[in-house]
Amino acid sequence: MLKFSRLGLVVSLLCAAPAVAVVSASSAEAAELSGQQIVEQMLDKEALGFQTGQVSMTLLVQDAGGESRERRLTIRGMQEQGQLRALVRVTAPSEVSGQAYLFRESAKGEDDFYVFMPALDDAPRRISGSQKNGSFMGTHLSYSDLESRDLKEGSYTRQPDEKVGNADCYRVEVKPKQRSAGQAASTVAWVRKSDMMPLRVRYFDDKGAATKTLFVEQTAVSGGKSYVRRLTIRPASGGSTTVVLDAVDFAVVPAAAEMAPQALAR
Repeated sequence: MLKFSRLGLVVSLLCAAPAVAVVSASSAEAAELSGQQIVEQMLDKEALGFQTGQVSMTLLVQDAGGESRERRLTIRGMQEQGQLRALVRVTAPSEVSGQAYLFRESAKGEDDFYVFMPALDDAPRRISGSQKNGSFMGTHLSYSDLESRDLKEGSYTRQPDEKVGNADCYRVEVKPKQRSAGQAASTVAWVRKSDMMPLRVRYFDDKGAATKTLFVEQTAVSGGKSYVRRLTIRPASGGSTTVVLDAVDFAVVPAAAEMAPQALAR
């Protein structure tokens, strides 16, 4: 996260978007929903990824040894010709303030990532190839995790329904049709029946072992719209990355010029 509408987290994990409340389906209609229909209705809510607006958030990262660090950042997002553009700027602590990241979704081929680190870079640089397997901003996500592929070209299997806490949930497995390096072999989402809110997302490798799990821990309402306010990603290897949204403004519409790679150094 962000965007979750591809289960690729862009701003899945980093951004939040409005999820308009819906009337839950009748028992008969719910029983007949296919895995693909459940995913499509979930994506319509965009609770974990946003299209346009500005978000201020805090990242709390804890490694497997128990050491923790905090990052504060802002994300501005917009749509350009139907594709997501998201600009991330780190605002604190001071030693990393000024770092900037740009995500540009592509309808053809791989999504583009650019990074600018004032202490290391003279100009923004593109992240490509094996570099995408590196850690994004020191979190438990790689750049590859943020790409918008998982649901774009996937096959869907509805699994037996299951509760998450007290919430009745659909459970759907998604497998990418064309898998790239670093991408999960399969993903399972638990989707709350009452409002199609994803409450848990788990990623699996080729052997069927879970590699990490995303947990939605808190939701909030802004302007009559629900969104995920706090979520945590826990890798099987230990540690965690928690995302807390401190402020959201979905009325902000960034200029297209902000989403150009050369703008990162400004």
